[in-house]
Amino acid sequence: MLADLRELAKGLAEDDLTSAAKFLRNSASYMVILAKLAVKGIEVPYTNNFIERLMGEIAKRV
Repeated sequence: MLADLRELAKGLAEDDLTSAAKFLRNSASYMVILAKLAVKGIEVPYTNNFIERLMGEIAKRV
């Protein structure tokens, strides 16, 4: 997952979309945190303030 996001960021940078690439590089680890926790068997509510704020930020930038 994380490698795919990094590859996407690399492609964005190559297409001269540097702001989007930088945002994706800086946020990628936060985007996969719930998946990492799920693999470890830790259940997290699908909505919480952190996730809602992050998703709002992603929506603004997309």
